[in-house]
Amino acid sequence: MAARLIALALFVLAVSSRANAQTYQRLHVKSFVLSSSTDSPRVEQPFSVTMTIRVAERVTHLDNVFLPELLGTEELGDERSLSTDAGGTTYRETMQLVAHASGRVGLGAAFLDAIDARNGKLSRFRSNPLTLEVAGPGYPGPGAWAAVVSLLFFAAMFGAALWFVLKRHRRAHVEAAIEAAPDPQPEPRPSLETALAELRVRRDRIAVMNARDRLWEEVGAQKGQTLADVLTLPVAAHPRTRALLFALERAAFIDEERLQNAIDEIPA
Repeated sequence: MAARLIALALFVLAVSSRANAQTYQRLHVKSFVLSSSTDSPRVEQPFSVTMTIRVAERVTHLDNVFLPELLGTEELGDERSLSTDAGGTTYRETMQLVAHASGRVGLGAAFLDAIDARNGKLSRFRSNPLTLEVAGPGYPGPGAWAAVVSLLFFAAMFGAALWFVLKRHRRAHVEAAIEAAPDPQPEPRPSLETALAELRVRRDRIAVMNARDRLWEEVGAQKGQTLADVLTLPVAAHPRTRALLFALERAAFIDEERLQNAIDEIPA
C-alpha cells in the first residue's frame, strides 16, 4: 500500500512539473541589456531606460519578463516593441522616468524566466543593473565635473610651464647683467702718511702693524724678508725711511708696557 502511495505521489509531481514547465517559453537568450539615455539625468527632467532582450528563436511575444526596480524615480509611461529577423527576435521596452531629488539612483536588474534551450532547465536570465547620478538644478553632472577637472589640470600645467619659462628667462637676464657688470675694483690701500696719522690717533699695536706693512710695501720688501734684508734695499738708505724702519720694527714687537713710548719715538 505504501509503495502505491509513493508511486502515485511521484506521478502527480511529474505531471504538475510538466504542466508548470509548459507555461514557460523555451529560448536561446543571446543578450539581455539595460541601458539609459543618460548617465546623469537632472531633477524633474524626464529620461528613458530601455530593456533589450535578444533571443535566437522567432517568437511573437515574450512571457515572464519582469522590469527592474525603479527606486528613486517615477515612471511616466513605457513603450514596447518586438521585431524578428533571420537571427531571431529582439524585444525592447522603453520606460520614461523622472527623478524628483538629486543623488545616486540604483536601478536593479530586469529578469526573464524561461526554459534554457541549451540544457532544458528552467532558468532566470538577468540584465545588468544601472547606477545613475541625478544632478540637481544648477548642479553639474559627472560629465561636467570631469570637464572642469580636465580644464583645471590643463590650466595648472600651463601655469607651471609659463612659470618655468619666466624663471629661465629671468635667470638668463640676471646672468647677462652679472657678466656685463664691471669687476669690482679693490679699495685703494691707505698711503704711508695716512697709516702714520692713524697710528698717532689710535696708538695701538694694530695701527703700528698697518703702518709697518705700508712702509715695507713702499720700499719694495718681499714677504719673508727680515729687517736686515730690507735695510740692504737702495730706498732704505734714505734717512727718514731708515729711521721709520727701525722705529716701526721696535714698536711692532716691543712689550705692551713700553708700546706707548715706542710709538712716541716714531718719526713724524
